[in-house]
Amino acid sequence: MASITPYKFEPYCTDDDGSGNEEEAGGENNNKDQSRRTNTDWCSCEKCSVMPTTEECLCCMEILKIKDKFVEDAPAIVDGNMKCITQHPGFRSICLDIWALQLAYDEIPKKDKREGTTHEKYRHTSYRNFVKWIWGYRGKHQRTVIPACAIIKIRSKFQSKKYVGFKYPPL
Repeated sequence: MASITPYKFEPYCTDDDGSGNEEEAGGENNNKDQSRRTNTDWCSCEKCSVMPTTEECLCCMEILKIKDKFVEDAPAIVDGNMKCITQHPGFRSICLDIWALQLAYDEIPKKDKREGTTHEKYRHTSYRNFVKWIWGYRGKHQRTVIPACAIIKIRSKFQSKKYVGFKYPPL
């Protein structure tokens, strides 16, 4: 009689959370991470500012997928002097163009649409477009921290009196 081996074909667990962030979690980095909320020494694109949470204090140049986007688009579009994802021509087209955002908003399933002002809808749709552009479709409840520089640029275009910030999905 054959024996049953549970979980034999399941993938191994890794420390990578799939977010594409290169930062490591751990006790030693906690002190360093806390200092992110007091200065912008962690920013290498020169477009970031301190955000409300340590998680959100993230520069675009710390994310491998964003660096890959520059390499991928370099010959055709990207100027060699660009240091920030917000300077990429695709960012303007995908995240700041209201016509593209209106079309993208219509594609969001009704249950996922946000209520609020026009600017709040554009901002939320812009965040979704950014994540899809960089990481592709992430799936339900797969949240990704957007770099501070992108958040600042999107918020400056689509202003609101209140901002929620990054939140993990409910369990």
